[in-house]
Amino acid sequence: MRFKDRFLICSYFVFSSYCDHALSPELDECVKQLLSDLVRFQDKQHAKDPVKAKARRRYVIGLREVKKFLVVRKVTLLVLAPDLEASESRGGLNDLVSELRSLADASETPVVFTMNRRRLGRACVRKVQVSCVGVLNYQGSEVGGYCFFFLSEKSVAHCLPS
Repeated sequence: MRFKDRFLICSYFVFSSYCDHALSPELDECVKQLLSDLVRFQDKQHAKDPVKAKARRRYVIGLREVKKFLVVRKVTLLVLAPDLEASESRGGLNDLVSELRSLADASETPVVFTMNRRRLGRACVRKVQVSCVGVLNYQGSEVGGYCFFFLSEKSVAHCLPS
């Protein structure tokens, strides 16, 4: 087995225990379309007026930033990468992810696991890996939003015990 094959097995097929629904290419494509629309809208607003763009953000990136907006109940959709590294220590990554999920449940925000960190970063036009994206406003990309909600409900229902 070549090194590249081992890398693919390790990074794409081993997911953390907190991922509780089925992953599908359709869901990945739908989220990618949704995020690309949001990035385009945000960049257009930033080109017009940077001050207004900062005040009217459409998405936030990163675990801490998403947590801040979940606390004030501004996040309408939470997208997490299913390949986050496990950290069992107190205050580690597992605790942070479970806190994000409990905050999302408290505010009835849908949580979806899709892509991986690298592909999530590319969808947000970043050169680094992104673990978490909080969508604040998906207006203007309703087709992507509706498609996303339909597919996420379908994938969650697929994993529920019969």
